[in-house]
Amino acid sequence: IQASTSAFEQVSADPLNPFTTSYTNPTQEPVGLLENFACNYNLVPQQWVTGNTALPPNISTGDTIDFFGMASDGSYVVTVGGFIGAAIGSSNVASISQDGVGSWIRSADLPTGAEVYYPAVAAIGGNIVCIGGCLDGSSSSNQTYLAVLDSGGILSAWSGGPQLPSNIGCASAAAVGNYVYVIGGSVNGESDTVSTNKIYSAYWDGSQLNTWTPCGAYPK
Repeated sequence: IQASTSAFEQVSADPLNPFTTSYTNPTQEPVGLLENFACNYNLVPQQWVTGNTALPPNISTGDTIDFFGMASDGSYVVTVGGFIGAAIGSSNVASISQDGVGSWIRSADLPTGAEVYYPAVAAIGGNIVCIGGCLDGSSSSNQTYLAVLDSGGILSAWSGGPQLPSNIGCASAAAVGNYVYVIGGSVNGESDTVSTNKIYSAYWDGSQLNTWTPCGAYPK
């Protein structure tokens, strides 16, 4: 796998699932989140089934969490950050299998001051990576944080990773081979009319995520 991209091609997508994540199970994937309920897309017979495992509410307010980032390592799905009147730093973990999504468990919060919503999130090398995100309606973050996700679904404390070359919120992220890619996003918060079509990649060397570098752009 090389840290470069070829031309993008538009493909069909399920209109009910704006949030999808990577998968390894061939019969019941990917996992999506519609509102605050976990859903499974069963490839046979190809339909969405709403689960009964609602995301846990914010501990202090009891409100539903919106605008979080999400990634899966194939065994667990993790949500990071979100919005309840302002950016929050909570994380939640649930197991995934052919039987559906397990109960959500509150896990390690992002560091104080690092609260974001609409972050890009990916899973690589046993780690969950939280990238950028919106700080408020007019500003985004360029910070990267990593937390180890162990075999029991427990997140370690978050630690800082390489900074993005620019502030980016509302971006997408994916891990392919030993690289994490961040694609698109907004420059100055979710209400910003200035978006970017840039793509950045960072190499995972087995122990740490290396510097983000530009590696292409997708058509505007």
